[in-house]
Order: sequence, then C-alpha cells, then structure tokens
Amino acid sequence: MIKTFEVAPLDVQKDIDYIYDIVIKKGGKTAKNYTKEGLKEPVLGVSIRYNDKGNPVATARILTRSCYNDSVRVFDRYALIEGNTGLLPSNYDGLFKKTSSDLLEQQTDFCKDKGFGCIFMSMEQRGKRVLEKLTRGHNKYSKYKWYFEGPHYVTYKKSQGGLQYISYTGNNFKRNDELYYTELEK
Repeated sequence: MIKTFEVAPLDVQKDIDYIYDIVIKKGGKTAKNYTKEGLKEPVLGVSIRYNDKGNPVATARILTRSCYNDSVRVFDRYALIEGNTGLLPSNYDGLFKKTSSDLLEQQTDFCKDKGFGCIFMSMEQRGKRVLEKLTRGHNKYSKYKWYFEGPHYVTYKKSQGGLQYISYTGNNFKRNDELYYTELEK
C-alpha cells in the first residue's frame, strides 16, 4: 500500500522517521542525507509504502522548485529498508523495482493533480548511470514517458555540488530566471 500526503499525519510521520533511522543506523554514503540538516528543503508532499504485513518499508519526498518553470522534484530522499541487505529489495531486476516505480507513479499523479507540468527526479553527477537505469526501468511501468538529461543545477538555493542529472516527464525542464551557474548547465 502506498500513500501520499501534503502533510503526513503524526502516525505516518513516525513511520517515516523509523525508515530514516534505520538508514542512518546502517551508515553508508547517503546516511547524512536523512539527518535534520539534510531534510531542510521546502516539502510539497511525502509518500510512504507499506509491505503486505503493514510495515513501513519505503518513503520519498516531493519538493517545490520555484526557480524552474512549473516544476516539482519527486522521489527525493528515497529511503528503502526492504530486502536481504536492508537497503536493496530482494527482487531487484537491475533497473527499477516495480513497487518503487509504483511509488514514483503515485507521486507523479499527485503532482499532476496539483497542476505541475514538469515532474522530475535527480541525482548528483556521479549517479548518472544509476539515474539512466532508473529512467529506463520506470519507463517499463509508467504511463508517462520519462526523459533523461543534464546536468542541471537543481537545488533550491546555490550550493556546492548542485549540478545533477535529471529524469523528467511532462513539460521541458527549464529555469524561469535565466540564470545558469555553470557552462555545463546551458
């Protein structure tokens, strides 16, 4: 079961915090992304997935991005605690797990219902190959056509290392302030 909320009720927020706590305790490269400092950005909504036993197993945020035309970032801080390793699902096909794709699809529908024309997800430059695979995998399941491009500067304020590759659906991904932070982004 997947649910998406503008603001998570307290019991759901506890489930989301539980997922983040497990990811932090496991350590790894992305653990710092789930701290209060790493979760500061303005949130438009949040999704959570429960397994067939009713246990929380995955969550992802939806973020506003006012410096881009009609755009919203989905699948941000995606945390998955299901599977043999605690981080990867047991039936991962090498591209994208269907249940993860279902969560992304629900976030996309939520954003379309809110009137956003460009829905995107992104990864840092070192994640280029991963995002390309996720895009191909999600296109196997999605009713929307997703495109891969970049790098673009996608953070909500200028920071170090803000260039990321994106996967998007809907309208073209385009800045509305005509500012570009690097030559790579033009």
